[in-house]
Amino acid sequence: MYSSDRKEALKRCKLARGFGWQCEKCKTPTKKPEVDHIEPVGSGSWDGIIERMFCSADKLQVLCRECHKGKK
Repeated sequence: MYSSDRKEALKRCKLARGFGWQCEKCKTPTKKPEVDHIEPVGSGSWDGIIERMFCSADKLQVLCRECHKGKK
């Protein structure tokens, strides 16, 4: 169910085998990354929301849980 753009963003931050991913904000390794939209999805027109929801990998970032919580 995940998009290829989400997988591409995760691949960009993948660490060596078995070490997980690196948070793009704080640069710490994490075993449970969260893929986040850089630009908030839920504002503006319906067409704008759809466009931001289904974006390319360069508009996604991989964050650890703490950084993702701090963004909200």
